[in-house]
Amino acid sequence: LSEQKTSIKDTTTIDFRLTGEAQVVWRVDTDKFKQEILGKPQKDFEEILAGYPEISNAKVTIRPVWKRSFPDKAKDVTITLNEPN
Repeated sequence: LSEQKTSIKDTTTIDFRLTGEAQVVWRVDTDKFKQEILGKPQKDFEEILAGYPEISNAKVTIRPVWKRSFPDKAKDVTITLNEPN
C-alpha cells in the first residue's frame, strides 16, 4: 500500500479497501409504511409488507381484538423497530 498526502478539499474521489465482517442494516421508511396501512383491513397486511423487502418479519397487534382493520389516524399507529445489536 502506498500513502499519499493531499488536501481533502481538493479531493473528488477516495479509493479504499475495507476487509472484515460487516453487518448491513437497511433503514425502513416507517412514515411511508404507516401511511400505507392506515385504514386498511388486517388481511391486506402481508400484501403491503411484500412491498418492503427490507423488512424480514413483522408482528401486528390491533386493539381492541375485535377490530379487523388498522386505525385511520397515523397518531394511533405505533411502529417498533427491532434492529440487530
